[in-house]
Amino acid sequence: MRGQVITVQHRQCIYDIAAQYYGSKDGVILLLLDNPELPGLDTRLTAGQKLQIKQSPINVDVVNYYKKNGIVPVTEVEQAFFDEDVVLVWGSGDDDTIGITDYDELKVA
Repeated sequence: MRGQVITVQHRQCIYDIAAQYYGSKDGVILLLLDNPELPGLDTRLTAGQKLQIKQSPINVDVVNYYKKNGIVPVTEVEQAFFDEDVVLVWGSGDDDTIGITDYDELKVA
């Protein structure tokens, strides 16, 4: 599994890739080390982009769970509407998705 080239999926961000292949959002640092051409934490990926995965996972259980269950994390949000009680997020393109969540769930401790 290590030393592989992966292909970025539509609406994946570097944190999605970190979770999928390193098993933790903290893997974003490993992703940047493995791909020195990426400018930094605010890197925007494009569908079809090729990335190197060279480092071992931080959490093998998460990586294996995603793989076993066919989970591909995709969380890039293109637009959002914030209200005091709910948040509505949506994207653009052929597969527009809309999600509504409780605002309190988004607050960072």
